[in-house]
Amino acid sequence: MSKLCGKLQTALSGPTSGQVSIHIILEEQIDFDRWESDANHKRYDLSSRQSSLIRELKDISQNTGNDLFRFLLDSKMVDSESITRRWVVNAISCKADIKVVPLLAARKDVKWIGLNSQLKPTFNITETVTAMPVPDKAEKGLKAIGADLMWKLGYTGYGRLVFVPDTGTDPTHPAIARQYNGLYNGDKSSWYTQQNNSPIPKDCDRHGTHVTGTILGLDKSTNDTLGVAFNARWMAGGILCGIGSEDNLGAFEWALDPDGNPETTNDIPDVINNSWYDPEVGANECYSAYEPLLRALELAGVAVVFSAGNEGPEAGTITPPHNININIVNSFTVGALNGNVPTYPIASFSSIGPSKCPGEGSIKIKPEVSAPGVQVRSCVPGNEYAFLSGTSMAAPHVSGAILLLKEAFPYLGGRELKLALYETAID
Repeated sequence: MSKLCGKLQTALSGPTSGQVSIHIILEEQIDFDRWESDANHKRYDLSSRQSSLIRELKDISQNTGNDLFRFLLDSKMVDSESITRRWVVNAISCKADIKVVPLLAARKDVKWIGLNSQLKPTFNITETVTAMPVPDKAEKGLKAIGADLMWKLGYTGYGRLVFVPDTGTDPTHPAIARQYNGLYNGDKSSWYTQQNNSPIPKDCDRHGTHVTGTILGLDKSTNDTLGVAFNARWMAGGILCGIGSEDNLGAFEWALDPDGNPETTNDIPDVINNSWYDPEVGANECYSAYEPLLRALELAGVAVVFSAGNEGPEAGTITPPHNININIVNSFTVGALNGNVPTYPIASFSSIGPSKCPGEGSIKIKPEVSAPGVQVRSCVPGNEYAFLSGTSMAAPHVSGAILLLKEAFPYLGGRELKLALYETAID
């Protein structure tokens, strides 16, 4: 396996000058299989697993990579103020002259080097259609996935938490305002921001607000039900607002320990909804920083959900980094159906598999499940509503479903909840 992502290799084959923003994955990583076996042997409950894993990830980051850190700090080709450690994947990120990259790749303590770049939302190429509130009614897509059956059993997402790293989320919209976790636990534990420096949630577009609405939107004044798990709470991050993939790793790291205390685990989200892709990860790259990241989050009991992409209907068009197959539900990608038609046909734009990574049988299948993603009505900033299409609109249906299941089975982790959906989805 090359130590460089494909786009770095391409950049090095041309004129080798200019500054690049990179993240360097260290060779020393947690042994995930060993850790899981040990946790199972000790019969850890979910909270104990989370605390133990976070402590070990932080310990590895603190006790390894010091030689590399000093090399970067002393190098005149590296912007010393940009050097940042990432404990969630044991990595160091920095801005550096591209000439230093071959020197880093030659080091024995370096496993892989990735290129940071602006992330992209998985919008479908359709015009936004303005919508109106619909009092005393639930969206068709919610019934298509059986959410109403869970509501009848009394499960509405109460006490559960979702993290939406996206364009941000509007905390004032009446459909999602009361569900903002910051009202109860403060902005610092509910809103991830780095480069945009907003101390409170905001949406730099409308994508994130729309996604959040489908997960848990409900305007109680009109009983207009947009979301699957309308009594859950949300936390958000503005990672699509000009922030690169390295800072995206920072968002996931923050989500695993928002308050900086591994012993408190009730601030960790049950599910992370990702309606975006990383264009710097090649379509055929089966290893990147996201591989250890997704393994760590799954071991911590967090269900990570991705939109499949809108590059279909050709085969092999699942967008990165969620085109990898660590196991049959990781990464967990969601395709789009038309939930407004009784036969639920597949959306023509929805990306499909198989995964291009090694494996046979079920592990190659992509997407893992599908959900309504055509003309989905949800909330957008300015107290307005809109219809949007895309797998970005399908993924939040699944994230909401996981919140409902989590309320019913709070002792289960994300892998088990994803498996429940995977094994019971209609073929």
